[in-house]
Amino acid sequence: MPQDPKASADALAAQLQAMVDEDSVERFGQDAVERWKHPRRQGGLPLPSAVGSHSDPAGRAVTIYLQVEDGCITRAGYDGSGCGTFLVCCDVAAELVEGLTPAEAATFDADRIMAALAGLPLEKKDYAETAATAVRAAAQAALGGEPSKTTGTGDS
Repeated sequence: MPQDPKASADALAAQLQAMVDEDSVERFGQDAVERWKHPRRQGGLPLPSAVGSHSDPAGRAVTIYLQVEDGCITRAGYDGSGCGTFLVCCDVAAELVEGLTPAEAATFDADRIMAALAGLPLEKKDYAETAATAVRAAAQAALGGEPSKTTGTGDS
């Protein structure tokens, strides 16, 4: 009996996906791959208390949305454009800022993102820098400024 071409194609696709996943885990770490497949904070918030954006010279850009209640960041989201690894950094940044006060978030740095993404190569730290800069811009807006947009190197 001839083999079902769709079943063969599906099996090949599953095998290729498993190989890509294995390579990605080796290169970027399990946490980054899981976050890439299942982002937790992607998307804006309906009525954010504060918004901050940052773009870098490489074309990566992110907007961070914060909901602040009783002096604490209760929810965060993001919209970004860039590669999957960059969007993973943005997703982690949005999650890690929750529970902080805006003043604490104003000092948010890339090292927090890198620590949360064990296995992410150090050469990707500039991605985390861009995300952290947007968090700080949103925190400054929450502290009484206007929604903030910055453009620069991502280094702060």
